[in-house]
Amino acid sequence: WESDHSPAAVRLVVSAATYALCMGWQPLVATWMVRRWIDRVNLDDILRTTEPRFYGIATVAPLALVGLAMGILVLARGPDIAAAGGTGVNGWDVVVLGVLSVAVAIVLIWIQALAEEVGWRGYFLPRLMQQIGPVPGLALHGVIWGLWYAPILLMATGRLPVSGVSSVSFVLTCMLLGGLLGWLRLASHSVVPTTLANTVLTLGAG
Repeated sequence: WESDHSPAAVRLVVSAATYALCMGWQPLVATWMVRRWIDRVNLDDILRTTEPRFYGIATVAPLALVGLAMGILVLARGPDIAAAGGTGVNGWDVVVLGVLSVAVAIVLIWIQALAEEVGWRGYFLPRLMQQIGPVPGLALHGVIWGLWYAPILLMATGRLPVSGVSSVSFVLTCMLLGGLLGWLRLASHSVVPTTLANTVLTLGAG
């Protein structure tokens, strides 16, 4: 991300496409395989519509978390944090390119988030809670979800200690986020709000 000098919107859509290609489809395929050959239980509730308040929570809560994280970063590192991004180029062509890139990125991230939520929150979470109990199941599913992403963070830099700390902290982050997304899925009886929350969170973090 930092080594590419393209406009931020272009980097966003390239990152979104790479992310979807590398991480987007496996949870959905894994769920399909397990349901096809092992567990024949239907997932009738996962894509149902739900109460508007859950969509509101799914939009506001991730933005609040991103804002909190930014505030903690400013307090920890000071206000003079350089922002990645602009090339200093102005013009309508750049604006149009930026808008189109962000729109494509949103679609790609939404598709990836839906595939992820069907696998992790739609199928895995309720069955893990049935096996080991509600609270342990909610926490453990977040830990496993974080471990799923840990290899990417291990390869993020050439320095293993730094990447290792990032991976461990991300597992903890996913455990906490898994609690929020898991509650949202269980309370709404749908993964549509969690997909929205996942999308907003990914865009905000990016």
